[in-house]
Amino acid sequence: MRCYPRSLALSLLLAAVSLPGARAGAQEPALLHAIDLFERQEYREARRALEELPEEAGRTGQALYYAGRLDLIDGHPHAAVESFEAAVDRDPGQSDYHHWLAMALMRRGAYRSFVGRMRDMMKAVGELKTSVGLDPRNLRPRMTLFQMMARSYDRGGSNKEDLFEQVKSIAEIDSVMGHVARGTLFLVVEKDVARAGRELERSLDLAPGNRAAAVSYSDYLWECDRRDEAIEVLRSYVERKPEDKPARFNLGTRMIQSGTDLAGARVVLQECLALKSDTGMPSETMVRWCFGLACHLLGEEQAARREWSTVYEMDEDFDHVLEQSPQLSELAALISK
Repeated sequence: MRCYPRSLALSLLLAAVSLPGARAGAQEPALLHAIDLFERQEYREARRALEELPEEAGRTGQALYYAGRLDLIDGHPHAAVESFEAAVDRDPGQSDYHHWLAMALMRRGAYRSFVGRMRDMMKAVGELKTSVGLDPRNLRPRMTLFQMMARSYDRGGSNKEDLFEQVKSIAEIDSVMGHVARGTLFLVVEKDVARAGRELERSLDLAPGNRAAAVSYSDYLWECDRRDEAIEVLRSYVERKPEDKPARFNLGTRMIQSGTDLAGARVVLQECLALKSDTGMPSETMVRWCFGLACHLLGEEQAARREWSTVYEMDEDFDHVLEQSPQLSELAALISK
């Protein structure tokens, strides 16, 4: 049975574990205030506070790092890359700066040519390796790097010994994510569907409130054509974590793909629009486009046109996002049916 996740980039960005951002050093009160606003998800106010910083404070690595985080939240990956690159230049010893530069490069890649996209991906891998080298216990970049290595295994991007070593390191940091990593390894590299399922199910049993565990097991069930179970896993998680925007978005898109509850999917995605995400994923344009799709499939053409018009007003190049995301491309194919 063919059973493995296809939407790599989107899965990496949506299912990332929630971990603290860059560590605050001894900074002036105005910068600490901006950081506090960011941590409270008052992003518009945080942006304003950063822009009002004195010139010297605004050029610190920490200020540039948070500017990059806000660039991603605002849906501007090109600006985010510039902000994180400047942060790395100012303070190259911060693991989180390199990690988020990698995430921005991955986001920017959707808007670039094939060659540009490959360059961004290669640079992202390098930044993730630097991030892990600076802080071997920084789980988020280590997990992202492992997933990228595992999914490039067939193309000579890594070897089994390196992958097993990564899994061991991940498990030492976090046992739940260790099961997720082992499940990924068995699924993508070993092609052992049964063992992969046991590992991923175990991760969710241990931590039903862990997004990465819920999304990974749900993706596994979906690709194994156990779609009702996949949706139920996401639904149960969202009931536990109603403010989790990435998971709610995943639930809404899966409901559209299943075609069994389009009205319910529309509600889920409409609720998603009111939520915030500290990663900027899913972007507002992604949520609005999927919400418009649910309206279209329900025959509500005026509402669909309104949402899609807003999407392209916000991002005139949004078609690139549709093309580069397998999951969104699959959804886009529903329009012509």
